[in-house]
Amino acid sequence: MTDGFDPHPVPRTPVPYASDGTAAAPDDWAAPLPLTYDPLWARLTDRIGAGTYPEALATADALETALGREYGPLHPHTVNALTVRAWLTLLSAARTHEWAETAAHLVETTQRRQAARAPASETHRTIRNAHAVWTLLTRQDPETARELAGLLLPLLAALPVAEEQERYARSVARWIESGAA
Repeated sequence: MTDGFDPHPVPRTPVPYASDGTAAAPDDWAAPLPLTYDPLWARLTDRIGAGTYPEALATADALETALGREYGPLHPHTVNALTVRAWLTLLSAARTHEWAETAAHLVETTQRRQAARAPASETHRTIRNAHAVWTLLTRQDPETARELAGLLLPLLAALPVAEEQERYARSVARWIESGAA
């Protein structure tokens, strides 16, 4: 973990998400992508391996878009691709310091993971990363941080440890109350 972030990517995974809104089975989140996505996945992993994050981000976006068209926005394949894109956005922001877009994307990723009832451990990681990036954003762009604070607070309630929930939520509330926003 560096700079408060947990930089571990989501493994290549997912499968059928019920259209009736029920959660995907645990195995669905770990199922491999269909073979038709192998070329796009290979291009993504090659770009990640080469450290060409802007190209990797574009490829992850293309993968997420294609999966979303085929399976829908809450399907495990799509949500996992979204999570990979969030991870790449975070890695890219660590170099570019573009925290506003990164914080917003991490909040959106967490919201979609929760809506899809994705496995909690990775969702908790995205919440923690969203908070860490939001903290950096409070110094860089207080106006955007204020806008995102209202979206971030309810997400923090999903963290598994009450003390952690309280500590993170208290830091957001204190910042808002300080008038820095």
